[in-house]
Amino acid sequence: MSITEADRYEMHAKFIEVFGDKVAHTAMGQMKPADWDSVARKSDIQILQTQIDALRVSFSHMTTAMWAMCSIMIAGFVGLTTLIIARL
Repeated sequence: MSITEADRYEMHAKFIEVFGDKVAHTAMGQMKPADWDSVARKSDIQILQTQIDALRVSFSHMTTAMWAMCSIMIAGFVGLTTLIIARL
């Protein structure tokens, strides 16, 4: 049987009722989360940070490439507009 957050809340409320705030908070602070699989370790966070940094670099390169393509497209449109106006 797994303990839900609602169960934990109910237990915390009962601890407060029976033992008072300080003991209840201390007891709840010593209990494990409902699901240890959902707790991230420092190494997990470091891996994610490395992946995020790699994505930032990738997006930065993509942004640079997109601005370069926009410049080329604008130059092409200006050139085409100039040719069209010259023929009128």
